[in-house]
Amino acid sequence: MYREIATLERNVGRIAEERQGENVIYGKEFEKNKTLQETYLSTYEKIKEIANKILLENPQEIIAKQKLLKSLFITGKIEEAEQIANTLLNDYGKDEIALWYLSKIQRERGNLEKEKGYLEEILSNSPEGTQIKVQQRLERVKHLLENQKEEEQLKKGLEENYTEETRQEFIEQARRDFIYGNIGLTEIEQLIQEARKYPNFVKSLIVLLDIKLKITDNKQDKIDELENYIDEEFSVTPEEYDNILNEIAQTRKEIKEDNIVEQYLDREKKEEVKRQREYSKYVIERLGKGEIKRDDLPEIVSQLEKFKDRTRAIFLITKLYEILYDKEKAYNELMKYTYIADLTKEEQEGIAKMQKLLTKGKDNQNSNEKNKETQDVDGAR
Repeated sequence: MYREIATLERNVGRIAEERQGENVIYGKEFEKNKTLQETYLSTYEKIKEIANKILLENPQEIIAKQKLLKSLFITGKIEEAEQIANTLLNDYGKDEIALWYLSKIQRERGNLEKEKGYLEEILSNSPEGTQIKVQQRLERVKHLLENQKEEEQLKKGLEENYTEETRQEFIEQARRDFIYGNIGLTEIEQLIQEARKYPNFVKSLIVLLDIKLKITDNKQDKIDELENYIDEEFSVTPEEYDNILNEIAQTRKEIKEDNIVEQYLDREKKEEVKRQREYSKYVIERLGKGEIKRDDLPEIVSQLEKFKDRTRAIFLITKLYEILYDKEKAYNELMKYTYIADLTKEEQEGIAKMQKLLTKGKDNQNSNEKNKETQDVDGAR
């Protein structure tokens, strides 16, 4: 039975390599690791059966227990492996193989301190320099423990300095900075990274993305960032997940409402333009027939000023004053509209062009009058 176990252990590596080679030949290189794992599992399942048969007839066989321990560990029976290892220690004292697999079991569980203890126990019972593999693993565990200790200290410092209260202060400061114009897109991205130091990051993320939305006016971008966070983060709690999904749903609802309003405003704008053109056409037709007098101007101006296309309205008002009065009167009326507080750039440019035309007209008129005066004087002479 022991010879059979030895043969299986000796051949397991060779069999795995042969199967891996077959995978490569048939273009299945991605299955190499899977093949290796399956080969070892099947081999050590057989070894486990043989070891159990030996122990059934000879319960005190140490080597059989050691082989059973190894096969249980490799096949993933961690609890059973731990029981066998402890039995070996209780029955035979400082069993090196039992200690080695107990250290590996603790490694699987992430308990570095206990793993360190088992490794040190192996070295304490062995001549110096004979357990190189154990010594190397011990040095690695010590290094990991030092890193773990540093991380715990850092985490403790973060927990003391970055509380829910300081998070709220951080968010309020971000809101104030935005109101005072001290935050742009670059600063928002930096704040999102800084917010990770505080607890309840998802709450901070939603607030900061709302600030970003006020800058970009892109609700879909906010949805994309929240969805990416869910996809990329592995530590999202159920509560955070619900909060993000609710925020995404609310934002999608806002997008839908915005589209409805946009369509309504588009229709309204088209109707408004249509009404304004019809009224302008009506005014021009009456003007051409001589039906509009100076006394009619206040009522017509009042109607034109109600329309949203202010550039077109101001142009027509100016022309009416120019026709019914003169260019100087038209220029003075036009100047009143330059004091409107919310003029757009396009409207400002339109008024400037009208001022230029009227000024040019005034200069030509003044020049003609001056020429006439000169001719009169010459004639008198």
